[in-house]
Amino acid sequence: MSSLEEKLAQLSQNYLDNLSGRMADLDSHWRCLTEAHRSDALRDAMIVVHSLAGSARTFGFPEVSETARALELALRELEEDGLILPLPSHKLDGLNALRERLLSAVQEAQTGGSR
Repeated sequence: MSSLEEKLAQLSQNYLDNLSGRMADLDSHWRCLTEAHRSDALRDAMIVVHSLAGSARTFGFPEVSETARALELALRELEEDGLILPLPSHKLDGLNALRERLLSAVQEAQTGGSR
């Protein structure tokens, strides 16, 4: 492996190591949105998933990127439609399903299954 390849591999590993913290941030915003019914948490969650959507592809994790993007679009649609809290169960169910897909994609990337 060349020096450049080693550096790129290290950057990807650092990214993976930081994913847990980013997902913890998302979980915190998610709880504020869905349990505490704080409208500001929608924007915070959108920032996290937007960042994941762009950065995951850059570091070679397209599944994380695609699922983060799908969740971002769903959250954006919720914002554009006018956020009503608490969220209606049919909207919450759809958002939770997307969030679970993102968690699965992140876990798969961290265990080496999605590259």
